[in-house]
Amino acid sequence: MSTPPPPTTPPPSDPRDPYGTSPQQPYGTPPGQSADVPPAQTYGSPQGQPYGSSQGQPAGAPSPGPQRSSGAFPSPSDGPGFFKALFDMQFRHFVTLKFASFIYMLGIAVAALFWLMEIISGIVVAGSGQGGGVLVAAILLGWIPPLIWIITFRLSIEFVIAIIRTSQNTSELVDRR
Repeated sequence: MSTPPPPTTPPPSDPRDPYGTSPQQPYGTPPGQSADVPPAQTYGSPQGQPYGSSQGQPAGAPSPGPQRSSGAFPSPSDGPGFFKALFDMQFRHFVTLKFASFIYMLGIAVAALFWLMEIISGIVVAGSGQGGGVLVAAILLGWIPPLIWIITFRLSIEFVIAIIRTSQNTSELVDRR
């Protein structure tokens, strides 16, 4: 039996060899252009400026980054007071934004009370001699339904707040026109 010949590899100077030692043209550089010479103009930028740089800055200078307006998300303290918003019959002001964290904390407290009631029920059932497995299940697995409820409650609050903020931002855009 003869062994097959070893596979042949292309010489390192072959341009098709991605692992060779020969220098290749960098990705995106047009044929015939050197990699160290910047192109004259790139897409969407002023003449001689690389893409993404500001018009008043030289190429390679750090950009100031995205600018956020401080009014992008109104703080809960903006607008009228609680009672004025509560009795606003045209529903132009929202009370939900001001008390969302308080409502969420109440929801967590309700979920914790639910778990505590499960444990107390397990103690009562175990004390009556009908089975101690209920108490063990309430302690070890009783936290799962309240956790699922907290997650669902949190998502619901976030959804309502997102809708309210979308409404407020849309109203601001309409008022600007």
